[in-house]
Amino acid sequence: MSGFIHRDRIPTRSFLALPPEVREAIATSKNHGVENLRAYRNEYGAPLDGPPLPKIDAGCTYREADVGQAHENDPRGQRGRRRLVFEVESGGRIRNIYYTEEHYEKGTFIRIT
Repeated sequence: MSGFIHRDRIPTRSFLALPPEVREAIATSKNHGVENLRAYRNEYGAPLDGPPLPKIDAGCTYREADVGQAHENDPRGQRGRRRLVFEVESGGRIRNIYYTEEHYEKGTFIRIT
């Protein structure tokens, strides 16, 4: 599979079906303003496999937040492997929220509804 994945090909999960720690991270991110989160460039992935998330429209950005803390000796470092990625319009409105427990690996993201 090369190139960008289409949004409809990413599995969905209800916000209410998420673990409490993930729901809390979403709420905290929204309360602090997602436009203030670290930029996510959507360029991770195996060579020739393409990025893990869909291409975004002009004027939108991806912003990321960590979920919880890393486990002791986590090979991914202090930030751990669990991430939220928000697709944000220029005015700060959130279009989509994605979550992975596998540190940006393509095919591991879910879209939160």
